[in-house]
Amino acid sequence: MINADYHKMNDRIERLWFDAVPLPPDPDVVAFAERDFRAVGSTISVDFRVEFTPWLRFPLNLVADPAIRVITIIGPAQFGKSVFGEIVICYGIANGSTDIQYNWEDDQKGKSRYKNRVERILKACPPVADLWPTGINRHNAKTCEVHFPHLNFSMQGVHTAANLESDTIGLQINEEVHAW
Repeated sequence: MINADYHKMNDRIERLWFDAVPLPPDPDVVAFAERDFRAVGSTISVDFRVEFTPWLRFPLNLVADPAIRVITIIGPAQFGKSVFGEIVICYGIANGSTDIQYNWEDDQKGKSRYKNRVERILKACPPVADLWPTGINRHNAKTCEVHFPHLNFSMQGVHTAANLESDTIGLQINEEVHAW
């Protein structure tokens, strides 16, 4: 009897230990996007398929490379630039441990985009939804912030200097830079 109880306790400790150790990030960002990303509100497809935007394959796979510090995507309208950023944010929340900042030209544009698209995308991505904090502050849509257990996500405009000062940000997505 003592031996069986010991093994049960040992199995429980082992399970707790392995649950506490984070898994390494998924190195295949394209596979992550095709499996977990949902482009809620997209007029083309809710499910991401790289064959619809094959030019995103290379930069998406650069996201997981720790030696890459900056990725710049320039292209015409409906090129997939915003979807790229939204995939990177979901991937960063699911696999990262650093604060994420999503910058738009002004706070109004950021708030509108958060309310109409980004919050829904975050909640539709299973690995992100699993990390979504309980007891969500009902003012998140106003502040465009989510405080996950392991990182903070903020979406904001750049025309307010205070939005860009004093925080250490490990992942930053800048949208519509031509309008800054």
